[in-house]
Amino acid sequence: RLGAPRMTFPIVDVRDVVRGHILAAEADAQGRFLLCGDSFPTLRELTRLMHDIDPKVPVAPVTMPDFISPLLPYVDWLNSKLLDTPLTITPEFVGAMLGKQFNASNARARDELGWRPEIPTSRTLSDTMDTIRSLRRSAGRKA
Repeated sequence: RLGAPRMTFPIVDVRDVVRGHILAAEADAQGRFLLCGDSFPTLRELTRLMHDIDPKVPVAPVTMPDFISPLLPYVDWLNSKLLDTPLTITPEFVGAMLGKQFNASNARARDELGWRPEIPTSRTLSDTMDTIRSLRRSAGRKA
């Protein structure tokens, strides 16, 4: 709610990944294929997409300065205690992701397998949010 760390997040829908694995198996493909999206949105951009899906989700107002990021696991812990939400941020996550600008290409999967991501990030997020809400309802927690 105060802002988003300076990170990009590689997102691809698991249904697209499954399709890529099937294509690779059918082609008896060898080697490594990156089944990734065409772009890697920032965490702030992801909050905007989530807000567009559900206006109750706040948009991160700013990208936080890097010096604040090591505090995120503690803020997450406090948030977890106050709002009864699961812990999501570890120091290892912050260390691995902070300032990372992912640069990957799905060109080989496109060229050799005919694969491409078909499910837009907005649908992936919407379906994920629906699933989380459903799981929370079935566990008797506020969705």
